[in-house]
Amino acid sequence: MFHFLELSIAKRSSAFFNSAQNQTLINYIRNYCRIKGVLKVAHTGIQIVYLFGIFLLGFGAVWLSNKYKFPSILLLLLIGAILKKSGLFVYLSNEIVFTLATFALVVAAFDSACKVDIRKEEKEYKDALKLRNITLLLIILIISFFTYILFEINFILAMIFATLISIVEFDRFKPKDKVHNILLHESIVSVPLAIAIVLILNHFLDVSISFQKDILSYTLPIITGIGVGVVVGIVLINTKQKHFNFEMKFLVLASAILLAFLLSEVLGGISILSVLILGLIIGNIELSKKEVVQDFFDKAMEFFEIIVIIAGILVINLLFTNTLIFKALLLFIIYLLTRLASVFVVFTHSKLDLKEKLELALNIPKGGVALMIPIALFFKYSFNIELIVSLSILFVVFSTLLYFALNLYIQKKSSKTE
Repeated sequence: MFHFLELSIAKRSSAFFNSAQNQTLINYIRNYCRIKGVLKVAHTGIQIVYLFGIFLLGFGAVWLSNKYKFPSILLLLLIGAILKKSGLFVYLSNEIVFTLATFALVVAAFDSACKVDIRKEEKEYKDALKLRNITLLLIILIISFFTYILFEINFILAMIFATLISIVEFDRFKPKDKVHNILLHESIVSVPLAIAIVLILNHFLDVSISFQKDILSYTLPIITGIGVGVVVGIVLINTKQKHFNFEMKFLVLASAILLAFLLSEVLGGISILSVLILGLIIGNIELSKKEVVQDFFDKAMEFFEIIVIIAGILVINLLFTNTLIFKALLLFIIYLLTRLASVFVVFTHSKLDLKEKLELALNIPKGGVALMIPIALFFKYSFNIELIVSLSILFVVFSTLLYFALNLYIQKKSSKTE
């Protein structure tokens, strides 16, 4: 019986393939598949050319900023705006930008956490920690409220925005003044702390759509993310690396980062939080040539900043209206007053004079991390996230211009004194 069925199927198949009409259909399908494959390869090639062009333009902007002592973040934003207006990169893929933004967050989480040394005992470090905690608390409470009132958005999203603008990336600029050490220590702590809070708030933004779950369901991904980072870190510490050369140690470290990310993802944890915890552990253990590792991740961060910021501006519909800019400026003034209040609260009984306190309050430059996080979130949510990206860009521009103008004034004043 089976033999009869096989013969019957073979005859019908032969008749189908020998038919002229069916043969034409088969040839059409084959040609369609070939054309589709060629188009897919061409599309991939176009994306690579786009990214290479973006990187070259961004690299040129960073080189010019280093040469003429101008903030590179403003030049990157300007290039993104010009390219968007020109329409040259209209076919840039959203999926590629999202993937790069995710990688950028992984690198930012590890790089920033790796620089935090919880064993420090210097007075400037303790003052910076105190300033960071008070500033972050006040900004989340006050700026979240005013963002919610002014723009009528989800309150958790308003808290995410408030946490983002609390970031101070001072280590990229390094002006020479009396409060340099405090600001430098604060910037080192501010980035990983803000990333951790945003990741946790982002998780609650995910689960806020359905409140039927119990509290364990809310907190389990956070606990899993932290736990995976700790476990991978402990395993890495106990690995007998003294017999490894530097290249092998670096490979082990890269594998540990990848393992923490993937294992947390498989177990349902917050994967980037795992990488951040791992970076915090690595930053507080003895590791030969740690500076070389940190320098590598710094260079990787610069690369991702160039690509993600420019590409993000190209694919996101920004909402720069006169009303939005006015409200953002008003919110920025409230932010400055909040920052000023936190500085005076922390340094009430210190020996810092009024000028130094004002420098601490107004030196608030922001870099790529404050923009890469909302760009990554944009591809995950469809509600109000364009607003958050637009507001983040405006705050980066306002704070960087304020920083630049303030330090020009200080330099001119010091040169006149000399």
